Amino acid sequence: MRRLLPAIVLALALIAPALAQNSSPPAPPQPSHPDLSGTWKLNGAASRIPADVLFVSETIHIECMGSTIRIKTTVDTTDQLETFVTDGNEHVVRVFGDQPLVHNVVALIHIAYWEKRTLVTVSISSLANPVAGGPEIPGARSTERWSLSKDGRQLYRDADLPKHTWVYDKQTPLSSQ
Repeated sequence: MRRLLPAIVLALALIAPALAQNSSPPAPPQPSHPDLSGTWKLNGAASRIPADVLFVSETIHIECMGSTIRIKTTVDTTDQLETFVTDGNEHVVRVFGDQPLVHNVVALIHIAYWEKRTLVTVSISSLANPVAGGPEIPGARSTERWSLSKDGRQLYRDADLPKHTWVYDKQTPLSSQ
């Protein structure tokens, strides 16, 4: 028996690499969050929108590129482009010449991050202090949660300010024209 044990160990050492090569390859890693990319058209009948929100139509186009998400919103005939970086940090919205976006003394800050399969976007406005050199005055803070239906054909956008849920239907290249 003492002579047999070293022979068994040697045989196992020789065939172990061959067995490892014949095992199935590991499954590819699954993305930690869904890809929201695409063109989405508001489904007013499925949405819960406050009665005082009036517009004819809304379409959004989303591009997901790594940790950067660009959202172009078209309401009636007006376009708005927002860019979010999903790192959980504050990003001052910038425009031409790398200057902070300031409109009527309001600066806008974006924060974005993933909570499992939900994109969370936070927009914070702050007012400039009328006293020179004084601290900024906190303004409005709104949070939106973006998620896909199980089949990926609908996008849900839940907002807290004002409280509403917008439902968008994914557009195919033919249906978006």
